Amino acid sequence: MKISLRNRIFLFSLLPLNGLLIVYMVFLLPEQYSPRLGEIAELLRGQVLFLNAAGFSRGPQIEKLRNQLERIAEHEVFSDFFTRRRYQQIAMVLSFTIIISMLYFFILGRIISLPFERLEKRLQSVMKGEYTIAVKLPDDPETAQIHKTLNIMAEELKAREKTITEQARVKGWRDIGRVFTHEMRNLLTPVKIFIEDLYTMDAGQAEKIPGIIKTQGGAALYSISAIDEFSARLKDLTSLSPGKLEKKDTSAIIKHAVSVLEQAFPGGKVFFQHSGELFINCDENCIFHALYNIMKNSMESYDRPETAETRISASCFSGRIGIFIRDRGKGISREQLAKVFEPNFTLKKEGMGVGLFYSEKIIREHGGNIYIRSAPGQGTEVEINLPEYA
Repeated sequence: MKISLRNRIFLFSLLPLNGLLIVYMVFLLPEQYSPRLGEIAELLRGQVLFLNAAGFSRGPQIEKLRNQLERIAEHEVFSDFFTRRRYQQIAMVLSFTIIISMLYFFILGRIISLPFERLEKRLQSVMKGEYTIAVKLPDDPETAQIHKTLNIMAEELKAREKTITEQARVKGWRDIGRVFTHEMRNLLTPVKIFIEDLYTMDAGQAEKIPGIIKTQGGAALYSISAIDEFSARLKDLTSLSPGKLEKKDTSAIIKHAVSVLEQAFPGGKVFFQHSGELFINCDENCIFHALYNIMKNSMESYDRPETAETRISASCFSGRIGIFIRDRGKGISREQLAKVFEPNFTLKKEGMGVGLFYSEKIIREHGGNIYIRSAPGQGTEVEINLPEYA
């Protein structure tokens, strides 16, 4: 037979009533019999008077009996007897009450806390992701129902976790696809410009071909190599992370990004100022993509491409390579500034919102930091710092 937790506590709470009953028997019952003691005393006093009236001799035995009867009649014997007994009973009752109370509260505490301790262990296992561990249902119906509900919830969480994992995997592939498309467009730009210049050239302009090949062919060839390497990285979900780190000159990487940028924005101006070779430990292609995305955003921040102007500076300070990219474009608001590194956030009509997200990820994985300061109508400044090669 299963007894509910409520009934267990109720039955156990009857123990203090037993203690009250004991106190009543020890302290209150003797008080009820005190009038009867008075009647007995009066009866004994009458016996003393009878002995005196009967003229019994006043021998030692009679005198002793008379004194004893007088003492009894005056409640002395009764008073001494009940006083000693009451003190003994008080000590016994107090000791018994203390022991029972301690035992009572200990057992009551265990009755109340034990089901919740089991429930806490079950919750901890669920928090650790151990959904398959089922807890044996307790005897009392209340906590048994709670444990049963928790087991059902754990099964539901397990099923939902599987669904979420599948959704996250799909989302991951979608994000990779966005980044891949975005980077392919950037890398194909110099190739497209190079081919267009050659294709649109008239027969009388053949003498310009060597110059075009010299100025644009190298950038186009580099882009094709970068496309091949970037595509190879998609074999793994960790493809967006840096590959092999090598000692590279940041100034050279920026110069290459500037040359590609100038081809993509023929009417714009890009100025680069640096303090010589600035070496960092990096994946060159990843850093190139990260910097190019930021420079491209600066050029696209102008309403008119022919007025686009971006200034870039790089220097070393206290073991860090600082890169600043400034423009005087439209700028962005404070609310928009808080979201620029979030995936899928974009201010462009045809943007996908992966450029800055990817750039920030690459810079941080190289041990660097990126900060953006901007205001509407005042342009934007991007600060990047990377650890100097040691």
